[in-house]
Amino acid sequence: QVLMLQGHYEKAFTHFEAAIRLDPDFAQAQTNFGFMLLRQGKPDEAAQHFKKALKLNPGLSRARQGLKEAVETKGGWGPRK
Repeated sequence: QVLMLQGHYEKAFTHFEAAIRLDPDFAQAQTNFGFMLLRQGKPDEAAQHFKKALKLNPGLSRARQGLKEAVETKGGWGPRK
C-alpha cells in the first residue's frame, strides 16, 4: 500500500497481484488491488475484487467504499431509463 501511496503504481500493482496469488483470501490485498484497477479505469474488474474482499470480511469499510466508487464510475448498477 505504501508503494501505491507514493505513486509507484506499477510496482504496487505487481505486489498486490502477487499477494492475491499467494493468498486469495487476503481481503486487504483484494481491496488494494481493486483500488489499483479503479485507478486504471477498470471499474468492472475492480468491483469483483471489492466484492471478494467484502465476502471475506463484510465489515471492511474501504472495500465497501471502493465498490461504491466502482459502481459510480460505471454509472450505476443497471441501465438507466
